[in-house]
Amino acid sequence: MLRSNACPRCDLAQVNLAGKNLIGANLSGANLSGADLSGTMLIGADVHDAILTGANLLHANISGANFEGSQLARAQLDDAMASRTNLRLVTAAGASFRRAKLEYVNFEGADLKGATFEQADLYEVKFHFAELENVSFEGADLSAADFSDVNMTAVRTDTQTTCPAFLAGPCSWK
Repeated sequence: MLRSNACPRCDLAQVNLAGKNLIGANLSGANLSGADLSGTMLIGADVHDAILTGANLLHANISGANFEGSQLARAQLDDAMASRTNLRLVTAAGASFRRAKLEYVNFEGADLKGATFEQADLYEVKFHFAELENVSFEGADLSAADFSDVNMTAVRTDTQTTCPAFLAGPCSWK
């Protein structure tokens, strides 16, 4: 897989790919559940419809990657870099994006229930039709995020959260 940079529909559960260069890799439909992808370069990779449940993507660079329809439940993406990443229709319930730099990311229709975006930079992130129930945005920069047609039940923010322009005062969707 490291030579060809392609392994669609492969079973890579629990594999250690920490720090690897997987730029432009084809991992579509692969099972990467529990895999260690910390510090991995997945720039421009095709990871659509993959299973990354419980995967470790700490400090990974997933900019320009396509994760559409992938399963990222309980995945760790703390301190990850993601610019223009497609996370449309992902299931990422309970995933952690603490301190992640997410610019122009598409979370359209994503299930993000219980996810954590604490201290994350969410510049121009699109959450159209996403499920954000019980999500924590504490300390996050939401100033340019798009929350059109989303379920924001029990969303958590704090005094350090930079709110979207359409909200006057503290972030409150109640």
